[in-house]
Amino acid sequence: PRLGEAQGAAGGLVSHQDPDRASPVPLVGRFPGAITVPAARKGPLLWVLLAGLAMPLVFLPAQSQHQTQSQTGLVSLQTLIDEAKPGDVMTPEPGTYAGPLVIDKALTLDGRDQVVIDGGGKGTLILLKTDGATIRNLRLTNSGDSHNDIDSGIQVRGNFNVIKDNVIDNCLFGVDLQQSNNNIVRRNRISSKPVELGVRGDAIRFWYSYKNQATDNIIRDSRDTVVWYSQDNLIARNDARGGRYSLHFMYSHVNRVEDNHYEGNTVGIFLMYS
Repeated sequence: PRLGEAQGAAGGLVSHQDPDRASPVPLVGRFPGAITVPAARKGPLLWVLLAGLAMPLVFLPAQSQHQTQSQTGLVSLQTLIDEAKPGDVMTPEPGTYAGPLVIDKALTLDGRDQVVIDGGGKGTLILLKTDGATIRNLRLTNSGDSHNDIDSGIQVRGNFNVIKDNVIDNCLFGVDLQQSNNNIVRRNRISSKPVELGVRGDAIRFWYSYKNQATDNIIRDSRDTVVWYSQDNLIARNDARGGRYSLHFMYSHVNRVEDNHYEGNTVGIFLMYS
């Protein structure tokens, strides 16, 4: 049998290529160990094969073949991500899956507003180490609480990526971009952990990053939105409330800020050497 077709036999997950690029193609191949019986040799050999299916070491559940289970008991999508090809669109079946995930190729991960990635209180949920990927329509929750490691909903370490229409909650930092250019962070709902204001993380953080766009995001109860050592970025139409610095520039030049709504934060827009 082919896995990944119809209802998504590989643990209930449907993965296929972007329809704008090619027809849907399953990411996973034939069941490991499957044998094609020649027409002339059916009969005794077929009975041997049928008897062999009863042996637990021969027939393994699809989930154990193509997904891994985290210490929290949740299934991880990492194996399927590793098997994907650039340009593929991954649309997991509705449910809660385990973080962390590392994406190192230009694919699309689309939760269709029905998928949760839970970090189990440890580390960053998604590390994006590629150019040209899209992360959309997911809920990312429950990161670690390390400021040194910048535990985040998403860490971006690449260019020309799109992060849009996600809910990022109970994550210390929201979206962290370091030395990353030409990315889009749009229409996300971001909130930090329910701790004292000074020890929350930043909702969006640009660090040595250029020509990015942070637009139309709704930010609640995070610490700051930070633009440090970065230039030529657009920050527009965001709504941030209940934080510390609405927008904090440091050593950052030629950035554009327009049509944002900042309310109930300790400081408005703060510029230092910028």
